[in-house]
Amino acid sequence: MITTLEVEADSPQSAREMAISQANAMGYTRIEAVFTTPLGDRRYKVQMTVTR
Repeated sequence: MITTLEVEADSPQSAREMAISQANAMGYTRIEAVFTTPLGDRRYKVQMTVTR
């Protein structure tokens, strides 16, 4: 399944780590691919392929 989260972070790497932590907290146990897109003003869209 593909899920997308928007996060606020200082860098793309931080955004990626934050989104992965949020996905784990949501119960996703496997995260296979992560794509980070800057939205401006420290906001990032992080798209992940996940499974429970």
